[in-house]
Amino acid sequence: MVVGVIKADGELGPGALYETIELKEPTPVEFREHVAGKVFPRNARINISHRDRAGVWKHAVCRLRKKKILTKESIIATARPCGAGGAVDGCAEGSAGG
Repeated sequence: MVVGVIKADGELGPGALYETIELKEPTPVEFREHVAGKVFPRNARINISHRDRAGVWKHAVCRLRKKKILTKESIIATARPCGAGGAVDGCAEGSAGG
């Protein structure tokens, strides 16, 4: 479901590489309210980069039930992803995999 929300986004979706997908757990209060019948928000935090362009996006938070991205933050506009087995073109020398 999280990947589907990101893929549907025109800016982040095409060619997205997913470093992290974290499903946010409800707080104890939200959980108790859920047991009592209230629906709690299901959110996920995702770190995304793209093999074909520079930039890393952090904290792209998705509201899963609404299939909507709530926030997008470009944290390193010039960053390039690095592969575990070797450098990807443009990868910073000395970085992981590079």
